[in-house]
Amino acid sequence: METVKVYMVRKSSDFEEVKTLCKKYAHEAEEVLIEETINLPLVWYNAL
Repeated sequence: METVKVYMVRKSSDFEEVKTLCKKYAHEAEEVLIEETINLPLVWYNAL
């Protein structure tokens, strides 16, 4: 199993955008396992 770090480069506008992009680029996508999520303080999230 290979481990990689992935960083979000911008916030998606909504979940529909995420689903649309997943369908559009399905041939390039790989299945991943999310090991951890973190809740950012609202100020940090907005700054992102």
